[in-house]
Amino acid sequence: EWALRARSLGYKSYYVPNAVMAHSVGDAVVTMLGRDVHLHHDVRNYYLLRNATYLMRLRSMGWRWKITFAPRIPCYFVLYPCLSKSKFKNAKLLLRAFMDGVAGRLGPLVEK
Repeated sequence: EWALRARSLGYKSYYVPNAVMAHSVGDAVVTMLGRDVHLHHDVRNYYLLRNATYLMRLRSMGWRWKITFAPRIPCYFVLYPCLSKSKFKNAKLLLRAFMDGVAGRLGPLVEK
């Protein structure tokens, strides 16, 4: 996202092929339909969906990113609540994430 916004402003980005960064993609991994699905904490899924939904509104994100991510949005509503320990709370939080992203409400999550 940052690189796409920078590119839209005329900046270039570079990478260092031998750089190493310790990073965790998720809390766990399950395989569904031959694909690895990274499971995250419910609040992390909130931020992922909210921010991505918000970014869909921005011109700087470009159409390639949008058509790649758009089909994933329904997966958040179907897949993650089914795999969550607290299904109803997760579904409610993801709906709120989508609505917050559409409305442009960013910042820390204040749970109601």
